Amino acid sequence: ITGLICLLTCFLNTGQLFASEKAQQDGNTKALFAMRYEIWLEWKRSPEFGLCSDSNGAVGPLWESIIDLGPAALPYIAQQMETDPILITAFVAITRVKLRDGRPAPPKDYEAAVKSRRDRYLSWWNEDMKNIDTNIRKDLTIFKEMKSKKKPQKELEDSLSNIQNYYGIFLLPYILPEIEKGDQDFVSLALDLLDAVQVDKEIIHGFKT
Repeated sequence: ITGLICLLTCFLNTGQLFASEKAQQDGNTKALFAMRYEIWLEWKRSPEFGLCSDSNGAVGPLWESIIDLGPAALPYIAQQMETDPILITAFVAITRVKLRDGRPAPPKDYEAAVKSRRDRYLSWWNEDMKNIDTNIRKDLTIFKEMKSKKKPQKELEDSLSNIQNYYGIFLLPYILPEIEKGDQDFVSLALDLLDAVQVDKEIIHGFKT
């Protein structure tokens, strides 16, 4: 019974979300993110949430509605992450970026670990994104040189995996033209990234510096 109440309450809130958006026709992503985030916060603060979950709330249709905003919402998600580290989960779900942290492992304390991860991704967003066009071209050129030199397959796969993990969906404008020219190396990578989120290629291009 409790599970059913939780499910119904969450979906009622989801109905409120889309009813509110029905009147909004200007496609203002910033406003949509603010509204969806606030509705998710209301759900997280509700008594029903306490009955339903011991998680951080990064689950369910209300949370998914934030992720569904896609790449266009990333600047607003990154900004809100400054005060709400759990949004790192939405950030990663959209970007498909998987960073390796060379620093010591995060502490066992959950909140401190989330903040540590948040800080690493914000640093990537605020600093590394400034030169993402140059860096992607450079790394893809290195990969092609490795291929031309007939490096071992495992080495090539590891290199491509590292590139995918570091740049996520921002690789798409660079690898899709290569696929169109017949390069099969990037096909599975592109399918994985395209499967992650509904990607607007023009929006992705807009992040290039």
